This record gives sequence, structure tokens and C-alpha cells, in this order.
Amino acid sequence: MFQSAIHRFSQNMKCENCSGDYLANCANCHECFEATECQDCKFCDSNKSSKDAYDVLGHGQRAELILETVATGIGQMIAFCVLSADLNNVFYSISCHSCSNLFGCAGLRKKQYCIFNKQYSKEEYEQLVPQMIEHMRQSHEWGEFFNPKTSHFGYNETLAIEYFPLAREEALKDGFNWSDYLAPKPQVEQMIPASKLPETIAEVPDRILDWAIECEVTSKPFRIVKQELDFYRKMNISLPRRHPDQRHHDRLVWRNPRKLWVRKCDKCGVEIKTTYGLDRQEKIFCEECYQKAIF
Repeated sequence: MFQSAIHRFSQNMKCENCSGDYLANCANCHECFEATECQDCKFCDSNKSSKDAYDVLGHGQRAELILETVATGIGQMIAFCVLSADLNNVFYSISCHSCSNLFGCAGLRKKQYCIFNKQYSKEEYEQLVPQMIEHMRQSHEWGEFFNPKTSHFGYNETLAIEYFPLAREEALKDGFNWSDYLAPKPQVEQMIPASKLPETIAEVPDRILDWAIECEVTSKPFRIVKQELDFYRKMNISLPRRHPDQRHHDRLVWRNPRKLWVRKCDKCGVEIKTTYGLDRQEKIFCEECYQKAIF
């Protein structure tokens, strides 16, 4: 039934000249996802009320002229910043708030004209920053986000692996770290395969809290905690057969990727940009054909 149903090429609402998915009240936004009330943006994800933004992930709220930022918003002229807000003319800074004219700073509040957290006069700042930018241009660092090697996490430990999956070799080749850590097996009374679990929650004994369950897909062990068991009993739900990580992955599979393909409407043949890949078998309609079919 799912395969034979008609699917709208995107979940955009009240948008003008936009490409992406889950956009609302946006104009001139391309390759964007989960954005609301944004204008003139590209390669943006999970933004609200952004304007003139490029390569921005998260927040972006009431921000203008922002470039390559993560979880940063409110203000203007913000580039290569992380976890910051209420900024003006700030570059390469982390966790700074209510600041202006910063370069390479971290954890500052209500500061201005600082470089590497050191206070300068307005004149000194305006003289030093252009020199630093020119040096970074010559070393090919200017215009690039923080080097991935500075991350404390492996690529496979971050949300990136969920939306932009890479194999270990690919991630390392692209300069990312990779974690080979394997959690030790839990010291439990008994290890039980998921296939051996009781069919109903009523048959599950209390001592399940002292056991570990082997995931039916990955064989990774996981445990049930008391609050979880109480909930399953209250709602009359059978015990899960899959590791929590696998369950999370299963849910993500139901969402289309943050990637666009050019394909044709299965009704009229007009060219559309959609998150439904070329190998997908669903019937994908353009906006006009979808509206005619539904209403």
C-alpha cells in the first residue's frame, strides 16, 4: 500500500523559489531542510528566521549574513562560529554571547574587540585582524570551518554519521577522527538472545533486570532498567528485541535523507528536486499534480 500511494515530492509549505524538504514560509532557499521563515539561504538545516545564510546548521534564528556556523544565531556578520548567540562581526569563535568584533575567542560574554580572548583597542583590532586573515588566506585556512582533527569525537560518534554516513576509510581520508571503542560486555547474571524472550510482557520475570539481551540484528547486548520494565507492563508492550542504537537507526530509515535528486514527476513528467532517490519505487508527484490528485 505504501509503494502504491502517491507521495508529494517535498513537505514544503508556503515557499517561493525553494528546494529542500520540510520548509515553511521561506523564499529563495536552496538545498535547505527543516527551516522556517528563512530568506536567501543555501545549505542550511534546522534554521528559523535566517537571512542571507550559507552552510548553517541549527539555530540561525534572527541572524543575517552568517556563514558556516553551528548552533549560532541572533545578530549579523557571523562566520565559522559554534554555540554562540547575539553577535556582530564575529569570526572563528565558540560559546560567545552578546559580543561584537571577536576573532578566535571562546566563552566570552558582553565583550568586544578581542582576539584569542585578549582585549585590544578598536584601532589595534582593526589593524591586526586583516593581517591575520591575510595570513590564513596564504595558508589556505581562511574560509574553512574548524579543522575536523580538533574534534574530541570520532565521526561515527556524532550525528553526522546518521545524516551523511561514511565508512571508516572514507571518514579518515576526509580528515575526520574515528572511534574504535567497543563498550565492554555487561557483567550480568545471564545473557539471553532476543529470540528467546517471552512473547508477552506478562510472561517476563522481574529477574530480567539482572539479564542482558542480545540484539537480534547486531548481537550487541543491552539491558532493561526498572522504569522501562514498569512502562512496558503498564502499556502491555512486549520487550524490545533490538539494541537502542538499532531502534534509533530503524526510525531514521523512515525519514528521507538530507539530499536532493533531480527526477521527473510520475504524473506529468515535469522535472523536480526531491529527497526521494532515483532508485525509490514510490509514486512521486510534483506539487500541482499532487494537489489535483488529493483534492
